[in-house]
Amino acid sequence: MNDIELKIEAAPHGESLERIRDRLLIILLQKISDKHDQVKAICVLNQRSFSGDQPNIEEWRKHRDDLARARDLARDLALALALALDLALDLALALDLDLDLALALDRDLDLDQTLVTLLGDRLDPYPNIDAAILSAIDVEKLFGLEMHSWHCGTTHCRAGSAIHIHPMGYELEKVFGSRTAGAVIYLKSTGRVPDFFASNHDAMANIRKCAAEQVGK
Repeated sequence: MNDIELKIEAAPHGESLERIRDRLLIILLQKISDKHDQVKAICVLNQRSFSGDQPNIEEWRKHRDDLARARDLARDLALALALALDLALDLALALDLDLDLALALDRDLDLDQTLVTLLGDRLDPYPNIDAAILSAIDVEKLFGLEMHSWHCGTTHCRAGSAIHIHPMGYELEKVFGSRTAGAVIYLKSTGRVPDFFASNHDAMANIRKCAAEQVGK
């Protein structure tokens, strides 16, 4: 077994976001592989891949059915496990899986903070982010708030708004998905992740409240 013990610390400068995503996956799998036999094999494959010993497609396929069954079971029992299995399947088998709901509901593995740590100083905080979003919506009329869709034409949800105004937002979204990109931008900027699934009314009320606190009014 390739026992690559990855630490939760800033990734090396110059490392791609895709490789940081691989680091995140291995950290997730390492946290649960000893407790869940069904993820040990995929953990080994991902450790090999990360170290440069790329498993062949047959080795990935060998575990596909077991992983798919384990993921379906995990959705009912443990969202953290389901998320890790989703990521493993997505990366190993090039499946187009929607991880946003699992990411939004799961907190067991501290995913957002782990990713913020891995990104290190390459991810800059956005000063007064809620005040900036509020100004873009109310004053500059650059876009509207619509909490039912990450991005839709000239509207964005709260996470989508953070992605839209942050210089690194769309790059993060492409690799990690909408919810995670918005979460790490907010976490780095404010130390918290707001409710991305609130109603339009509640989200705007909270944006106004946070904006007022940020500009000292």
